[in-house]
Amino acid sequence: MSTAAEEAFMETLKATAASSKGKMYIIGPPKAVVVDKDKYVDSDEEKPDHPLMTADTTHVLWISDAYQKEEDRLKEDLECDEKVDAVGKEIDAIKKQKADFSMKLAGALAITRIVSKDSDWVLGNEQKAHVVIKNLCNFWRTVLLKKKDSQLGLGSDASDEEASREALYAVLEQCQTGLDFDDGSDGGMFNNWRPTKDRKKRTQSGRTNSEKSDA
Repeated sequence: MSTAAEEAFMETLKATAASSKGKMYIIGPPKAVVVDKDKYVDSDEEKPDHPLMTADTTHVLWISDAYQKEEDRLKEDLECDEKVDAVGKEIDAIKKQKADFSMKLAGALAITRIVSKDSDWVLGNEQKAHVVIKNLCNFWRTVLLKKKDSQLGLGSDASDEEASREALYAVLEQCQTGLDFDDGSDGGMFNNWRPTKDRKKRTQSGRTNSEKSDA
């Protein structure tokens, strides 16, 4: 059962989406939030099993509303016997399409999330699937994540572009977990999507940092 705070959070998201032309939101994973355990020691309030879904505890990714159309299309188009080949062709098509990077992001994220939620498409085709996912990782690492937030169409407006970049990384980490099955590679299939500079920053700081390259 949702709380008043969670309901207010969702209403705010809906209102922002309604007023943000061409944008939509994706609820990402929870942020790393420290729960104040002492709050519940001498209280009748029940300690929640998970952080409440609020702006302080939840990643929210704002991207082009083209995402939903792409996700719906891909779910239908990828329902085929030769799914590995189909995924590979879709990735190549996204890379080659003459569109701005917000559209490319929508397509790349849609296909990344779809393939990470169901590993059946890989069974019996592990080697070919690994090549396909490596191609997808390269596109994220060398092209998309090197673009500015504004080029990718991140954020409901300029004020939350950086927060949306952080949410995008959190969502991609979720996808990495979904594709983290034994295919004979080091760390799973989807394990090399971060730009090199960003990986170095993350190693030094111990957390994800936004990549702000103009490349």
